[in-house]
Amino acid sequence: MNTSDYAGGADALAVWRDALAGVAALRPAEVILLHAYDDSRPEVRDTLGTVEALAEHFPFATVTLIDTARVALDCEIGAGLPAALRTLQGVDFGLSSSYHTALMMTFLGVPAYLMGANAYFGQKAKLFDLPPLEEFLQDPSRFALDITDHLATRRSWIARLDAMKFEG
Repeated sequence: MNTSDYAGGADALAVWRDALAGVAALRPAEVILLHAYDDSRPEVRDTLGTVEALAEHFPFATVTLIDTARVALDCEIGAGLPAALRTLQGVDFGLSSSYHTALMMTFLGVPAYLMGANAYFGQKAKLFDLPPLEEFLQDPSRFALDITDHLATRRSWIARLDAMKFEG
């Protein structure tokens, strides 16, 4: 939930307030928040700063927080999906300001909605070819992206790359 000025600032905050109200109306059993930035600069307002800025408009009393920046810094390359992220594999959907977070959710098989609170983030959101948020929330599974062919192509490309021999 990035509501930094470059991500839309007050407009982004309003978008998230409305989106979270829509999620709260679904009465989810659990809400998991992802905090993506390990950055203490005041101009960067990621998930925790957004929750604080929403104050009484944040509709959930209890949430689980995953600090994805810390997970990334602590993970071992080649060790598979970090344990802290395995929880995400079973969620119904994900909402994100971040293209990379939405893409990660897609790789995990989770329908992801990329919020676009300004023109820059809006153009990234178009890549996911999603309906209005209200429609997405009615049945997120309808909008899960099937990237099976893309992953097979990627595996083939990596295999070809691994087979190359470079002489120096």
